[in-house]
Amino acid sequence: MKLNSEHLLVKVSICVDRLKNYYHLDLDIAVSYCRDNSVLGSWNSKTNTLSLNKKWALNQDWISIEAVIRHEMAHAIVSQILLKNNEHADRSHGSMFRHACSMIGYNPTLHSIVETEEDTRIRKKIEKLLSLAESANQNEASLAMQRANELALRHSITEMNSTEPDFYVEIPKTSMFNGRKKSALIEIAHFCMNNYNIRVIWTSTITEDGIRVRCVEFMGTRHIVEQASYAFDFLLRTGTRFYQEYKKQTSEKKYGHQKSWWIGFLKGISVDFKKAQEQLQKEGLVVSEDHKLIEAFKSRYPSTTTTYSRFQRNMSAEENGHKIGKETKIHKGCTAVGEKGRFLPKG
Repeated sequence: MKLNSEHLLVKVSICVDRLKNYYHLDLDIAVSYCRDNSVLGSWNSKTNTLSLNKKWALNQDWISIEAVIRHEMAHAIVSQILLKNNEHADRSHGSMFRHACSMIGYNPTLHSIVETEEDTRIRKKIEKLLSLAESANQNEASLAMQRANELALRHSITEMNSTEPDFYVEIPKTSMFNGRKKSALIEIAHFCMNNYNIRVIWTSTITEDGIRVRCVEFMGTRHIVEQASYAFDFLLRTGTRFYQEYKKQTSEKKYGHQKSWWIGFLKGISVDFKKAQEQLQKEGLVVSEDHKLIEAFKSRYPSTTTTYSRFQRNMSAEENGHKIGKETKIHKGCTAVGEKGRFLPKG
């Protein structure tokens, strides 16, 4: 469902208020649509109005729209905070603007999502390997999954080692929810963070219906983020089906039963990922956290908290999940069904 123009402005206004509160900014901002269709967005320091290109925004994914909102909010910071509402506020993208961008976890230069020939070659090769992971032959399926993971991780390491890697963000659509976080969402998010070279955070977004929901956001290099997003959606759908079947076969309803099953299921899935990492380590390629990614993540989210919860492990549920997980292979495609991602600016 596409937003109409009125609902989109409401969504933009909510986003502006959320960013103001998160970064503790005392800003006076109204929102509207641009008269100039040659720009994606604009900031008017005389009327304190943030404007978006209506035609463009109504046909864009939310992450791209939020990028333009942050860009224009940086101009608002310059005019209302750094220059104290000076009528001759600096409208250029100089040092003061860059400082304003850092205040809201944003950098001034956006990169368009253009897939290079090398990107296309890697993506198609990964997709071919993942399709082989559907094989009825367990060894063949496991080997195909391992090679797909190797290829994605190898490409990620190469990009990370470049002078200025492009970082990409994406929200798996199946991660959106209201209320308390479910065990499945928590454990799958942990799985993706531990098995892909990405950063993960629980945050919030606005749906196409204008409803504010909680969700998980992935950040890293493009191929790894797309792989992780697809894996998240695949594991949630597939694991939920297997867990429901298991529930029908057992009368156990002890505390921690569901969480234990998901932990076991994802441990079983992890076997092929560990093999892929071990193979890369044999070749001298170390899969580890990248300082550039950590810096970019901290710039986007300067204030984060970590929460922990205790539960009683149910070994029978965990063992059943582990057995099923070892037999399950992530297959078919590597592009998530969630909101289209976008590249983050270089630092």
